Amino acid sequence: MVSKRFVGSYDHREYRPCPELSRHVDAYYVSGCRTRAQGRPLPGGMPNVFFHQGRTSLVSHGGTRTFRDGCYLVGPTTRLVRYMTPARMDMVGVRFKPGKAFELLGLAGEAFADESVPLRESGSACLKEVESRMTDAPTAERRVQILEEMLLRRLAAIPSGSDSRPALAAVERIVSGHGKMNPGGLSEEIGISAQHLRRLFSRFVGFAPKTLARLCRFRWVAEHIDRTQKPDWQDLVFDGGFYDQSHMIKEFHAIAGIVPGKFHLLG
Repeated sequence: MVSKRFVGSYDHREYRPCPELSRHVDAYYVSGCRTRAQGRPLPGGMPNVFFHQGRTSLVSHGGTRTFRDGCYLVGPTTRLVRYMTPARMDMVGVRFKPGKAFELLGLAGEAFADESVPLRESGSACLKEVESRMTDAPTAERRVQILEEMLLRRLAAIPSGSDSRPALAAVERIVSGHGKMNPGGLSEEIGISAQHLRRLFSRFVGFAPKTLARLCRFRWVAEHIDRTQKPDWQDLVFDGGFYDQSHMIKEFHAIAGIVPGKFHLLG
């Protein structure tokens, strides 16, 4: 187990993947609550596949999505979302690392950015099978096993010379640098054209390199705000890779719908 967290009545546990999947899977998770709960996971280009029982709403300044009983694929989000559960909820899922989900699942990433679909409507035969097996599984632990078994089969089917490698190399540079670089120079560094890199990102990540860099910068600032009672805004501008304070505020507002100084009010 990676971590265990309780927030009020909300119980969230995360588990490491097997070594073969560690480059693709960020974590498996088991979550649940018995009364009203809410939270705000930070966006970072990480798709999710999960089994859900109960009713949960994802709210952002772009709209509201509601999940009921079933299995879902949630693509990478480009906006901050808040989840709100009015009563009992149980969830078991897998969170992928940026750029790693769609090749494993045999899907085109651009179709799922900021989208959520039931697994049976995803267009993936392996996800349709997983939906049936997870629905019938008796325990959360068995549902995690079902997810890992499916992903291992998919991993074995990926050809050794996959054309995802340039995109994944660019993703690792952006994520490890917290988005604090010029994405325009990545294609030259990796050795492909900027247009080809954008096409690969659309397919394997779901959106452009600039969007992933923007999300990484946002996540870095948001995590700093969460850790610090009184952030030094000038330091955040400089250390976060922004041109100036107005640039940071504009990017932050585009993703969260609020300015950085009010982020802590979301709870």
